[in-house]
Amino acid sequence: MKAPTRDQLIYATQCLLIALQTRDLETGDHAQRVSQIALTLGRALNFTSEELDDLKFGAMLHDVGKIRTPDAILKKPAKLTAEEWTIMREHPNTGGDMLRALNFPAGIREIVEQHHEKFDGTGYPYGRIGDFIRPGARAFAIADCYDAVTRNRVYRTGRGHDVAIKELIDFAGTQFDPEMVKTFLTLPAPELMSRAA
Repeated sequence: MKAPTRDQLIYATQCLLIALQTRDLETGDHAQRVSQIALTLGRALNFTSEELDDLKFGAMLHDVGKIRTPDAILKKPAKLTAEEWTIMREHPNTGGDMLRALNFPAGIREIVEQHHEKFDGTGYPYGRIGDFIRPGARAFAIADCYDAVTRNRVYRTGRGHDVAIKELIDFAGTQFDPEMVKTFLTLPAPELMSRAA
């Protein structure tokens, strides 16, 4: 199958996001916010235009695999059981499979597949470590954490900019790329907060 044009990528992304939002409105809104935060970081990291494009689409589509996650798990307003977590952790691979079927570029697909990897190798689904995680996925993880901490979720209320920054610092080198965290800390708080709004 021929690689999609940029217009086709945009259209396919919009269709997938609409499908995702029919399952969970907050997941779709989160995708838009975290994409903007990730792009702000990517520019500060001097990503190429191709890397920024991959990051934009990968960030927007990172949770697309949750389309197949049962509502009882996806919308559960409490902690997930071990069995439920096993099912939830399938979404990066499911999303990657969906994008592969649509012939999305590898750079976008790999951000979706690797967005829960951790810098120290303890993430999932592959247990990749350090530079073996795509740079866009490492940048995305930082943006995702910032958005997740500062926003309300079904299971807790948002905790603000300072708490998010502390979490990034505390987990630099384990969950997050420490050099990318350093760059993130140089970004102006008002700009980050507006992206997360």
